[in-house]
Amino acid sequence: MIKKFVALVRFGREKAKIEGVPLSLVRIFIIILNKLDGYIRELDFRKRGLPSVLLITLPKSGSMFILHSLMGICRLRSLQTGDHGFPYGSIDGDGLKRFAKGCAIDQGHYMPSSKNLFLLKREGINKVVVHVRDPRQALLSWVHYVDKLHKNNIVYTELDIELPLDYFDKTLEEKIDVMIECWYPHLIGFIDGWLRYQREGVSRWDVEVLITEFKKMKNTPELLFDDIFKFYGIDQSTFPSDVMHHKGTHSHFRKGELDEWNSVFTAEQIRRTSESMTDEMYDEFGWTRVQP
Repeated sequence: MIKKFVALVRFGREKAKIEGVPLSLVRIFIIILNKLDGYIRELDFRKRGLPSVLLITLPKSGSMFILHSLMGICRLRSLQTGDHGFPYGSIDGDGLKRFAKGCAIDQGHYMPSSKNLFLLKREGINKVVVHVRDPRQALLSWVHYVDKLHKNNIVYTELDIELPLDYFDKTLEEKIDVMIECWYPHLIGFIDGWLRYQREGVSRWDVEVLITEFKKMKNTPELLFDDIFKFYGIDQSTFPSDVMHHKGTHSHFRKGELDEWNSVFTAEQIRRTSESMTDEMYDEFGWTRVQP
């Protein structure tokens, strides 16, 4: 029976069913684990006083590097706050309630919707980090990432958007055209939405936002982490010195380039993607402007 419960912890309900664990015991065991996790984190919070850190990131912007680096430095526990899909992922109120106890970390691609912001405010999550990247480069990285998912036969379990049936028979140029049409508007909406929230929404929802950008993460990650620690009021002197230069080992980076899109996109693709970006985006992040 112990082996069966270990299977439950490692592989979830489906594996438990295969191993013959009754679902009633599964539910009870999950409740016990959740309560135990909350109790341990409450003790941890009283001891170390670390808040929970919520990272809201644009897909393909170095999300896993930041997440695992902070987990390594701060020893925060990973706790899921909702559906991590994009662009339709939403925050789960019950998960957020446990997350709010402190000493936890999570990363999602949440939009600044009224529902998400209401749940954050209701559970007392008054600070979030929003991390972005030049959407043109994020788009190109996403095209290559989807090819990788397809090669591993998991693409349809990971995507929230519909692709043409012949998508994977297309050339790279054609794939980019498809993604500009069906994926790129969501990237623009994410960045524009959070910039607008920073400008207009904080006074309504009382959720502060720190917006960070890919270039600083790539070139001076220690400064990016300094910004996050200051934002959350985390005293870095409490961390062991051997973890302060932690390098995130979990990364989906292909190359981590900044302007690779400029040499891969066609002239028309550059025009279309660049014209969709706002002056505020260019000014805020110093992204490459394209002359008409």
